Amino acid sequence: MLIPQTEPVEVRYYPCDGSVFLDTHYLIKGVAGSLFWKLAREHVRHQRCEFSTRELRLSGHELRLPAVQDNLSVRLLLLQRRLAERHAAMQIQRTGRGRFRIEVARPLLLHEVCGPASDVPATLPATFAAATVFALPG
Repeated sequence: MLIPQTEPVEVRYYPCDGSVFLDTHYLIKGVAGSLFWKLAREHVRHQRCEFSTRELRLSGHELRLPAVQDNLSVRLLLLQRRLAERHAAMQIQRTGRGRFRIEVARPLLLHEVCGPASDVPATLPATFAAATVFALPG
């Protein structure tokens, strides 16, 4: 999927609690935040748009899914609805049983940040220090 030349969305992910911020706005946390991060990271690193719930379930530890009754489908639906409510640059569309695609309207600039999300100031400075940064190739 080609992304028009627009300003990238700065995605900040806090692995300690799974919080995700888009630019300076809180999106979601917990397992749904970890799901968002995995999908965004796979898209940026490997230009992937198609995914399955099976592959996510196999990444359970990375996503912080509980061992019993992971409710992955419910958490994915929650994330899909939250992204739609916020008119986010990344949307999730179901494509079949256990399959879905992400649609990205703007480039994603990913930052994995050490420390709790409560340390985030109300307005982030332009030169925010991040532990890991991924960007779409140029």
